[in-house]
Amino acid sequence: MTRKGKNSSNSSKSARSAIDEIELVPTNTGRSKNPVWEHYHQGKETSAGHWQAMCKYCNTRWGKGVIYEMENHLASHCLQVPRNILRHYINLVEEKDKEPELGKKRKSNSGIQRKITSSFKKTQMDDPVQEKNITRALVKAFALCGIPWHIIENPFFIDALKQLNPAYDPPSREVFVNRHFETELTKINKKIHDELQHENNLTLGKI
Repeated sequence: MTRKGKNSSNSSKSARSAIDEIELVPTNTGRSKNPVWEHYHQGKETSAGHWQAMCKYCNTRWGKGVIYEMENHLASHCLQVPRNILRHYINLVEEKDKEPELGKKRKSNSGIQRKITSSFKKTQMDDPVQEKNITRALVKAFALCGIPWHIIENPFFIDALKQLNPAYDPPSREVFVNRHFETELTKINKKIHDELQHENNLTLGKI
């Protein structure tokens, strides 16, 4: 009994220490926040519209809280999140994936890249579904083949993509990993949760 109380005390001290590190500020200031902030401690503002954040369940911290990253954390990474909240954010991430793509595009600030791609006609994808399918296929290829994520911004790789489809403009590395990969991961987790819910007399244990 004494040991349990001591561990609980140490855990509480650790959590308080982590909260102190992000310099908490009142959450009722400024414009209304995204509902995901209900599950995070809000720290000081680090840039326009962005604050430090710390998960209330597992104490994972961000120097700059980004909404879709915080949602993906609750859907796929937090091991302490309550089941109903986990389910909510799994469904939310999946629903957002069905919406039109509004993510940031890759910045074309490389002289080499401009030179390589200059011969291609400037066009846009007519079918957003096709664009999403191409990106999804790339995510699976990168993840399953162990291709480094930074290759998505390599000018020679982009040139190869343009040869296949001049209208396709790959996303930035940040969006490719933090949004598209995380969305695919959430879909896998959702399938697992759905299958487990329909299993009867299921027992999980260590081998």
